Amino acid sequence: MRPLVNHEEESVKAFIPTHRQERFLEIIAKPKMRKKLLSELSHFKDLNPTFMVAIPAGQQNPLALAQLLKAKGAGKKCYVMSENSRLDGHEVDLDTALKETVGY
Repeated sequence: MRPLVNHEEESVKAFIPTHRQERFLEIIAKPKMRKKLLSELSHFKDLNPTFMVAIPAGQQNPLALAQLLKAKGAGKKCYVMSENSRLDGHEVDLDTALKETVGY
């Protein structure tokens, strides 16, 4: 069961450039298209560059990423959009989400 699409809509509105938002909202609303989008997340190129931060090679691991995100205000839980079907569409512990997705 996929929780509220609201999290996904808000993510699109927050992190996708305005001129691409309508298309992404259509994609996440259609299960087949959403599945294709999820398969492309690891090479995703449509994020708003305003929110992008280069992560040094030595910090591209779950523990370092969790510390970075928490320093920027992330909470203990997060909503997950992932190729990992066990986590996709669920709100889970941030540390768990990172451990089970980073590098996969």
